[in-house]
Amino acid sequence: MRRANCAPWPTGLCLRDPIAPARTLADLAAELGYADWSAHAELTGAWHVPARADWRAPQALLDFLEAGPPPVYIGFGSMAGIDQATLVDAVSAVAAGRRVLFHPGWSGIDPARLPEGVFVLGDTPHDWLLPRTALVVHRGGAGTSHAVARTAVDRLLGSAARRLDG
Repeated sequence: MRRANCAPWPTGLCLRDPIAPARTLADLAAELGYADWSAHAELTGAWHVPARADWRAPQALLDFLEAGPPPVYIGFGSMAGIDQATLVDAVSAVAAGRRVLFHPGWSGIDPARLPEGVFVLGDTPHDWLLPRTALVVHRGGAGTSHAVARTAVDRLLGSAARRLDG
């Protein structure tokens, strides 16, 4: 029997359970056999929008990438509610002894607060950038998750940027 406000996960977990499967409901929709979906509804999977043909990486980014081993990419995109002090501390800890590409997204981080060795990015196509990195640290949003899954680069989901105590 299905609990209120829960998807019928094969594992019996509710969407509100603290540990939910890594697959999304859309990934499982065909397996779950949603009878109430319209016949004209089609699951497409992730939409991949490649870099524009006329996009060129800024020379400063190319120089940074060529100056050493592949860096760690850290980006939290449209994640709001970031504890800036925690994020600066986390980026600084990763940057100790490593080269870091940091995309501040909506974090509002002042790049001047970051240590040397951290290259602050503007919007950069993931399909171009991520294969040039050693590790991707991100919030687990759909776009970055799918982009990094298309690469052979290791990834780490980071939630340390959000204060959990209120």
